[in-house]
Amino acid sequence: MVIALYFLFKPELHNEFTNARINTHKLSKAIGFGLLISYIASFLANIIIVRFDVPESTNQIVIEKMLSDGIFGFITMFICAGIIGPVIEELVFRKAIFGICKKCKNKSKK
Repeated sequence: MVIALYFLFKPELHNEFTNARINTHKLSKAIGFGLLISYIASFLANIIIVRFDVPESTNQIVIEKMLSDGIFGFITMFICAGIIGPVIEELVFRKAIFGICKKCKNKSKK
């Protein structure tokens, strides 16, 4: 699926990588701001979990069981969550969200 998505979005990916090389300062600021927001959101989520004694979710239990099943579970989790998931998320959601934003931006300019 990743390979199919790569070929589907190849022209857009090329344009974005070219723009990223040109606008490195702007990109660095955006990454820093994104990390800051992520840390703040994580901190607030932890406060809520501790304060309201939120029970452990079923997904968390399944993930912990998979990781404790040995090397096969760890490798499977690493491949799915560490490689395939982020690539597909970036290709699908970034293109969808930025495509909608660009369309709205272009409509407002007319």
